[in-house]
Amino acid sequence: IKKTMINYALPEPGQVSIMVYDITGRKVTTLVNDRVDPGYYQVHWSGRDDLGRQVSAGVYFMRMNTPGFNFQQKVIFVR
Repeated sequence: IKKTMINYALPEPGQVSIMVYDITGRKVTTLVNDRVDPGYYQVHWSGRDDLGRQVSAGVYFMRMNTPGFNFQQKVIFVR
């Protein structure tokens, strides 16, 4: 099973959201949407949407939002 691993760290407590979007900007899945304590974290995406369906191969965007920090990265999902 192929997975994308996302590592992140928080220096102080805060709300974290990590979501995956397709090339059209439609939300595919939410990986994290929670208040998180300071520390190092790891989350995996196995290429499934919010309903558990396998997504098509292609380009996706992972967006991470925390207080004071926003990040977006392109993810290429290959089957």
